[in-house]
Amino acid sequence: MTIPLMLNIALIRAHVLQRPFRALLSIAGVALGVLASVAIGTANIQVLRSFEQAVTTVAGPATLEIVARDLGVNESVITAVRAVDGVVSAAPIIEDAVMVAQGEQRGQTLQILGLDLLAEVGTRGFQISQADTDVALEALLAPDALYLGRQVAADWNLGVGSTVEVTAGGRLVRLRVVGLIHNEAARSSLWDRLALMDIAAAQLLFQSIGRLDRIELVTMPDRPLDDILASVRTVL
Repeated sequence: MTIPLMLNIALIRAHVLQRPFRALLSIAGVALGVLASVAIGTANIQVLRSFEQAVTTVAGPATLEIVARDLGVNESVITAVRAVDGVVSAAPIIEDAVMVAQGEQRGQTLQILGLDLLAEVGTRGFQISQADTDVALEALLAPDALYLGRQVAADWNLGVGSTVEVTAGGRLVRLRVVGLIHNEAARSSLWDRLALMDIAAAQLLFQSIGRLDRIELVTMPDRPLDDILASVRTVL
């Protein structure tokens, strides 16, 4: 044992004998600091995993995403994008929020996702109630038709047939709940806490006719992603 180490041990022993309570607090503080660091690290990992799960839930199997600033993506490009070699599908997306303008939920926000419902049901981990009738199809595509996540519906005491007044872009709009979103996952997911509309209805609600927030692409897994991306850029 070296002399400096022996001196350090002697000093520590003297400190413990002279001030045992303070020494105990110091040791406890170090231990708690280590535990807190571990707990924060674990919490951060859980938050990241939760975020990844939420992104995966909404994005589904998408491997590429087309976005544009300010005015969004011109919906006319989707036809050309779908024709690109290596692109399996291209999904138009509108994503925005409204504020409830009535009742106990007044002032609360509701996240709305506009999708091509006829094409997307069953591909992103959710199902919606719909009957095989012309009336049900008309209701599905109606400009005021809204599908609510089960958690939102339960928290706000809303069901099929309920109406909710919201403000969107400074306008007062009445939406009609025509069905509930059935989350296919065993545990709670983002689908339980948002609302869906058909893409055309969402464009009308948010005054984005002819524009999209993004286009999500599913590509062939056996094709290099960089090659597909380069081809997509040539048609934009």
